[in-house]
Amino acid sequence: MTRASLDEHIADAIRLSGTKQRYSGLVVGYDQVGTTIFISSGSRTLLAFSDGRNSLQPGDAVTFRIDGMRAKDIRKEIPAD
Repeated sequence: MTRASLDEHIADAIRLSGTKQRYSGLVVGYDQVGTTIFISSGSRTLLAFSDGRNSLQPGDAVTFRIDGMRAKDIRKEIPAD
């Protein structure tokens, strides 16, 4: 197995880890550095890592998948008019 194909398999495993089900929550805020997002969903608070692309603000409704105590694949909900 080549290094490139091994890297591809690892990337697939990481991408597919966690649940496939999507959950709803609200952005509660960020840590002091701005790299960790706190998302409240029911009685749980999950962590997500900010990649700088999501311009999420506290109070934004989001959907996400869960991987342990981490929210990933976060999508901002767009309110219906």
